[in-house]
Amino acid sequence: MPISINIPDCSNASIFEHADTLLTRIDNLYSPYKLSSEVSKIARGEQTIDHAGKELQSILRIAETYERKTNGYFSVFYDNVFNPSGIVKSWAIKQLENLLQKEGCYVYMINAAGDIACRSHESNYWNIGITDPRDTTKTIGTITADTVAVATSGTYQKGNHIYNPKTKKPTDDLISVTVVGMDIIACDVYATALFAMGYSAAKFAGRLTNYHCYIIDKNNLLVTA
Repeated sequence: MPISINIPDCSNASIFEHADTLLTRIDNLYSPYKLSSEVSKIARGEQTIDHAGKELQSILRIAETYERKTNGYFSVFYDNVFNPSGIVKSWAIKQLENLLQKEGCYVYMINAAGDIACRSHESNYWNIGITDPRDTTKTIGTITADTVAVATSGTYQKGNHIYNPKTKKPTDDLISVTVVGMDIIACDVYATALFAMGYSAAKFAGRLTNYHCYIIDKNNLLVTA
């Protein structure tokens, strides 16, 4: 997963090395594509979730909270197979944010395959374009803010890779869902859950407070909430 970090006002030369060390550790522990990772061992039944490390237990508690908040449309299980990829990426971004701030970097933009977390101050706003999945050379909106998080789930980049946990089938009602808010984990989870909901996503999105959602269905209808 490509991750870029833009830190224009930080003079700490070692920050990128520290960031790389952090991301490598997270990938080694929680990637479902690495046979030796803790996640892979649990998925194969070699280790139980109850005996997972404290950090993974913390991630799972966050996931369980959002599973309740989304009425089960977000889950780290598919057909009883454990795979927390739907939350680990945004959790990793959050850890990067914590690292940057600990290192004294308070103006930054982190971009992980289109999921973005940025922070600045009132005299230096970030401008973030939201890609139009129907024509990726265009945007459907621009976010201008000093501190914001943006996450997108959709089929136009990776194909249909999101499943409805209730039907246990891929969902194809929507093309993309983008959620804008202050917390990257919440935005990422809600984007995934809303996509899984299909046509009922707009109603759920309308009940979310402090978030703005861009939903495009397979008939190219754009709904904002």
